[in-house]
Amino acid sequence: GLPHILFRRDMGTGYPPPQAVIHEWFNGTTWISEELFREKFSESFGTEVIHFALTPNGVVHAVWQPDTSTGYSIWYGTNRSGT
Repeated sequence: GLPHILFRRDMGTGYPPPQAVIHEWFNGTTWISEELFREKFSESFGTEVIHFALTPNGVVHAVWQPDTSTGYSIWYGTNRSGT
């Protein structure tokens, strides 16, 4: 299979800066990038890990914890249309 990665990227200024959860994959020729979600993550309690699963047809299902100081919620993002 071809490689897929998810990571957070700073998307602006301010404190904390807004960050996006980015999905990138290699299609055999070039790297392609898409933004799954954008939010201000906590700088002091932010997530260090984004877990994801990839279906055979390329749908990404990602979960992460944006801020451990706000009740330990888990967030979900996908690249599937309509969700």
